[in-house]
Amino acid sequence: MTRIAIIPARSGSVRIPNKNIRPFFGKPIIAYSIKAAQDSGLFDVILVSTDDMQIADIALEHGAEVMLRAPDDGTRGTQEVAKEVIDAMDIVGMCGVVYATAPMLTGRTLCDAFELWQKVNAPYVVPVGHWLSDPGQFYIGWSWAFKTGVSLIRSQLFQIDPRTAIDINTEADWLEAERMYAELHQGENHDR
Repeated sequence: MTRIAIIPARSGSVRIPNKNIRPFFGKPIIAYSIKAAQDSGLFDVILVSTDDMQIADIALEHGAEVMLRAPDDGTRGTQEVAKEVIDAMDIVGMCGVVYATAPMLTGRTLCDAFELWQKVNAPYVVPVGHWLSDPGQFYIGWSWAFKTGVSLIRSQLFQIDPRTAIDINTEADWLEAERMYAELHQGENHDR
């Protein structure tokens, strides 16, 4: 049984240009997602699925593997991207989809979600923040659930620390994420 983390990272973000590799406190934002997956110790493979060579190079530099895919216009969902990877690699086991713009995600959070997923044996575990909002960080599920198209509606919800919950889709979200990150990491030396 393989455990894989898939980080979908397409090029062509319109609202935040180069969003997946834009510097966030001195590092490309995708580096935080890769590190959280690494720190969790959960995954046999950490793979960035991308259509962009610059994203691929940064992912490799930070210790992830890369699978190049055809460009898309952003209408494909993360489940579809994950299924493509799972099918291509013939993965049987656990799959974690980790969003490329999740700088507050930690390995501990991934581990806690994984433990809940094992207990409840749901197709997926999905994190929620304030008022059940989607924090845009990750979800964990069985490879068979991705392969057969089981909806995320059939997920077990996993409450995360609200101080870490923000889905980065706009410049305003980005600025709020910087504020939240700085507050959480007061006293640490971070470049902007």
